[in-house]
Amino acid sequence: MQTSRFAIAFSLVAAAATAGTVTVKPTGRYMAVPVENGAPKVRLEVFDGATRVAYDDVEWARGMTNWTGSLDLRGLAGRALEFRFSGNDVPELTAADLKFAEAPFPAPKGQYDEPWRPQFHFTPPLGWNNDPNGLSYRDGEWHMFYQHNPFGVRWGNMHWGHAVSKDLVHWNDFGDVIAPDDHGPMFSGSAVVDHGNTSGFGKGAHVLIYTAAGRPHTQRVAWSLDGRNYAKWPKAAVEGRPDANRDPKVVWYAPGRHWVMAVYGEVEKGRHGVSLFASKNLKDWTLASNVPGDLFDEGKFLYECPDFFELPIKGETGTRWVLTAANRQYAIGTFDGRTFVPETTRLEQTRPVGGLNPVYAWQSFSDAPGGRRIQIAWSHFDSLAGGRTDATSNQGMTLPMELSLVRTADGLRLARFPVKELESLRAGEATAFKAFEGELAEVEFACTPVADAVVTLDLRGVKIEYDAVKKTLSVNGRATAWDLDAAGRLGLHVFVDRVGLEIFSLDGFQYLPLPEIVPDPANRKLSWRAAGAKKPVRDVAERAWRLKSAVR
Repeated sequence: MQTSRFAIAFSLVAAAATAGTVTVKPTGRYMAVPVENGAPKVRLEVFDGATRVAYDDVEWARGMTNWTGSLDLRGLAGRALEFRFSGNDVPELTAADLKFAEAPFPAPKGQYDEPWRPQFHFTPPLGWNNDPNGLSYRDGEWHMFYQHNPFGVRWGNMHWGHAVSKDLVHWNDFGDVIAPDDHGPMFSGSAVVDHGNTSGFGKGAHVLIYTAAGRPHTQRVAWSLDGRNYAKWPKAAVEGRPDANRDPKVVWYAPGRHWVMAVYGEVEKGRHGVSLFASKNLKDWTLASNVPGDLFDEGKFLYECPDFFELPIKGETGTRWVLTAANRQYAIGTFDGRTFVPETTRLEQTRPVGGLNPVYAWQSFSDAPGGRRIQIAWSHFDSLAGGRTDATSNQGMTLPMELSLVRTADGLRLARFPVKELESLRAGEATAFKAFEGELAEVEFACTPVADAVVTLDLRGVKIEYDAVKKTLSVNGRATAWDLDAAGRLGLHVFVDRVGLEIFSLDGFQYLPLPEIVPDPANRKLSWRAAGAKKPVRDVAERAWRLKSAVR
């Protein structure tokens, strides 16, 4: 168990439900929040006079501090603030117990060397993350905001964390940009660059559109001119209503010169889906139409976190609009600026193994250069697996992947490929499997299997098996349907991290994320074999790259 050097020892108040107040003038922008994973939660509220300026539920350390969070008190240093603590077994604190600094308190040394920490998938420096939010490209930088609990490794305290990259591979984290307020915690949303200053915030303003998850939920905006510091617009963009609940995705509709917002919610009584709103200024919105999904049950379609974008059809002159949701299904259709007309629905973005849905909340970057459509999803890396209690972070993101729209024998389909920028992680030239040795790997394998072939890849102890009779791909014994490509070939493109695998078909039409898989730490080898007829496979092509860590 790692102990932060900012650990603070507190005596406990014996009463079952207690409260305490400390008044102090902060001597820096950040206050240390000692976190003990699994400790009873304390409600921390900060008041500037009669105004509540912050609140969070914290697993406040009573004994061992696993890590130290940083409560941002920007603009409040030197003011007499009242810190109120309430809940069960609240620590008895004095002003001397509260520690302040101008910079965020550092993470424990060696945090990215933790055995449960992926090395080239994004994970938060500290705390929990879920949905990617506000994916956008501005002034040469890729911005990824994300649902963040800065004071725990489980869901809660929803802030927007903020990470920035020059290459979609290496990310610098800049802390939280919007925090819970009197309108509720900060739920998911999107971001756009207001090139024409339609909002009045300023030309090129970076505008975040998010859900404040109070009662009721409302859709709101925040903006920045420097891409680092964000201010909230005081009014709701969309007031709470039964047909517009959360997770706004905003896009620019050029033919009509207006903005479009796709929001998940109840579009009919008992039936959920996506509502589309229109606006000229990003502040005032009117309902344009609804796209029904499913009843609110396990068969749900168009459920949560919509993503909405236009794509050209590869090799043709036309385009279509794509509407995705948090789970793995999507629809393709036409859009006239107000109404989306689906042509094909319930298409699958992923191939789940064993009924699991290990990635969620798909979102794509707005304003990507060259018209690229790049998507990322929340990936369920579980650092608490196996009863572990000393994690400093939990969850992460998939690899970024580029989408295209391709006409197939079955109609239009999304194809997805890992972004080319990931090639920067390759440490040297490709090798054959038998010559490979390393922890982090990128693998390409292709062959033409005969009718009864069973092809098995062993990637650091992880068994990936294609069964030509069953037409399945199984990973460590858990199977999912898997198709050969149009030429009858099996083609796999696999990324092996310290924790987690992602499998892409080489033609881009199939994708299998496996964040819960942990390769054998002692096994650094790759191999393959084929069984079946006398010659079960032909035209075999194999190569592998050892990858560098993106976090060191």
